[in-house]
Amino acid sequence: MSLVETSIALVVTTVATAASLRLFIAAATTADRGESLRAATAIVASIEAHLRSLPSADPRVDSTTVGLEGNEGGSAPQHWNDADDADGWSGMPLDVPAGSGWIARIEVDFVSATNASSVVGTDQGLKRVLVSIERAGRGVLVARFVVGDS
Repeated sequence: MSLVETSIALVVTTVATAASLRLFIAAATTADRGESLRAATAIVASIEAHLRSLPSADPRVDSTTVGLEGNEGGSAPQHWNDADDADGWSGMPLDVPAGSGWIARIEVDFVSATNASSVVGTDQGLKRVLVSIERAGRGVLVARFVVGDS
């Protein structure tokens, strides 16, 4: 084999190796994004299950606004006594190990009992929940669901 043939073979091998490496990196990135999306979906499902387990309205006082009422002891999820107490909450999601980098942000709005897209100023028994999930400062998933009186 001549020096020219050897050089051409080396260039072809180098290009093929670089392309394979790029393909491997793309596959690993896609797998990581998929795992992050799966974990974020599980976090949203946990938050949704927690909110659905709570009464839609405060069991102790008539509430005219979303969020914590003045008689409630804390903003942590274990202190919520109705679904709209989650409004404005931001923190480490339930059932997620400390230091994992996951953060959930929750917003709650009163919505019309006949049109869940229409935000209203009073509680008509239906609340729209927006959950934003981040990991290491990057948005992973935004989900919406409705909770309300059965």
